[in-house]
Amino acid sequence: MRQHPLIVGLRERLGGRMEFTDSENETPQDGRFKAVFTATGFSLRVRRRDDENGPVALISVRDGEFLIFPTRTKLTRCLPNHQAALEDYMSLVISFGCDVEVDGNNAKYRPRLSSNLDTMLSKLDDIAPCLVALADPPGSQ
Repeated sequence: MRQHPLIVGLRERLGGRMEFTDSENETPQDGRFKAVFTATGFSLRVRRRDDENGPVALISVRDGEFLIFPTRTKLTRCLPNHQAALEDYMSLVISFGCDVEVDGNNAKYRPRLSSNLDTMLSKLDDIAPCLVALADPPGSQ
């Protein structure tokens, strides 16, 4: 999965901010990302900014195929002081046909990575600045 075009594209755009790990329990430092790999998937995580400690996933790939994005409610709760970046990111997630206004933690409709790869790669230049803004401490933009 580390050599998948999506991961390579994210690494090219996020540079040294993106750290690879196999541990799901590590919390990213301010302004950094944890790229967590499992046997069949991947998630890109940032530090939460609410009362809970730990990470929040911004993009996940489940079963090597399905893109998973968080809901607006989840990101608003976990990153309460990042509203402008959150709105920009949610607009991009919606452009994949996802419903981010549903109950729960994950947007509904999980696009297949294989059939949406070209679209995803073409939007990485727009997605990356949103991701960076969501990883940075509030007020650092």
